[in-house]
Amino acid sequence: MQNAESSNIEAALNAGAALAAAKTIGNTPVIVVPEGYRAEEFEHLLPAPTRHRGTTTLTQAESFTRFIKEFSGLADLTPRLYYQIDPHPSFTAILNDHCQAPDWRDFRAVYSAPLSKEWQTWCGFR
Repeated sequence: MQNAESSNIEAALNAGAALAAAKTIGNTPVIVVPEGYRAEEFEHLLPAPTRHRGTTTLTQAESFTRFIKEFSGLADLTPRLYYQIDPHPSFTAILNDHCQAPDWRDFRAVYSAPLSKEWQTWCGFR
């Protein structure tokens, strides 16, 4: 008897979980699914992502700076520029870096600066 009762309770809980409405956390829709009652994101069903992310590789210095300027004006983005000189000069702009508060750090622009022929000659590169 107790087994049937607990089975009915479990079935009722599953039915209630299946009827749960979609919730929004931040701007991302989340739906509770019955199996294990976990919350899942369904951002991929939205017409557009809820935030910027990804890496853009740019081949010209002008396009790199233009890209950074374009996104620097957005209120939710805090860009920070990183560079390395050796072995070849390259620049990485993390457009959602954590300057004031934690952030995702997954929206980037990358530019690898080419070495001039004069510089290569000076340094003995081929």
